[in-house]
Amino acid sequence: MSDTLPEPVEEESSFLEFNLFGDLLDEIDTGNSIIQKKKQEKRKKWMKKGNFELNEIKIEMAKYPFATSQIKYLPRCNKIRIGADDLDTSNWWFQKIPEQLVDLQFMLYSEEEEDFTPPSDFLNAPQIMQASNFSFWSRAAFTDEQFLKLKAKSIRFCSVDVSDNGINQFIKKWVNGKGTDDFKEAHLWSPRNRNPVELIRGLEVQQWDNSFEEETCGFVEDFSRCRGRGQCFQIKSRIDPFESLTLSIHSDRVSIYATGKRMEYRGAAYTYYSIPYSVFF
Repeated sequence: MSDTLPEPVEEESSFLEFNLFGDLLDEIDTGNSIIQKKKQEKRKKWMKKGNFELNEIKIEMAKYPFATSQIKYLPRCNKIRIGADDLDTSNWWFQKIPEQLVDLQFMLYSEEEEDFTPPSDFLNAPQIMQASNFSFWSRAAFTDEQFLKLKAKSIRFCSVDVSDNGINQFIKKWVNGKGTDDFKEAHLWSPRNRNPVELIRGLEVQQWDNSFEEETCGFVEDFSRCRGRGQCFQIKSRIDPFESLTLSIHSDRVSIYATGKRMEYRGAAYTYYSIPYSVFF
């Protein structure tokens, strides 16, 4: 891609506006169609000049104009944020990008569509199931089976159907060394009351108490300040007892963090506790 960037758009906002900065493309519905044609020509020029080799794209529109789009395929695009009120927009973009994404974000464009829920068959798209990081800033009807097959290191969605048993099985996969490599965090938002007994069934856990707080040298205080305490349990790996997860249960969500990491000092192994870097907080 050329090092020369397009001049900032200074005219009145148009219906369809693209701003290209290096490998970042923003497509935003701004509600005014008076100078639409001029902006579309500028968009077409810069996209073709860059040979459509964009790494990241953001789309926030009520209705995407598929018929006039110049985009055929974005072979290098591995980060995408879609703001829409329908599945047709997401399905159209999924056909234009690779199946393996570094980051996928989905959100509703209109507040009045807050009850809109992507169904489980839509969620089977490889761009979702294989994404390294994904967040649905909306409801999502993942089944237990789909949740267990996700490849993401960082996960966030408003859960409709994932059960306490599904979360328990997700943790057990990690505990038995079958979870996603370098897993960092998962957040399942839900108004339902979760059952802690079911969530930790069959797992070796340590409830956060005064003893654990003393053992971890300030970690609990840092975690509570940055992530919210909730009802917390530390869950050891069966593959490496110096590795562990934190299960944090709140009234509106369940969060799972990879917080215990194996370290060595002068040949002796120990667990170092820290809050993983989050793409959500």
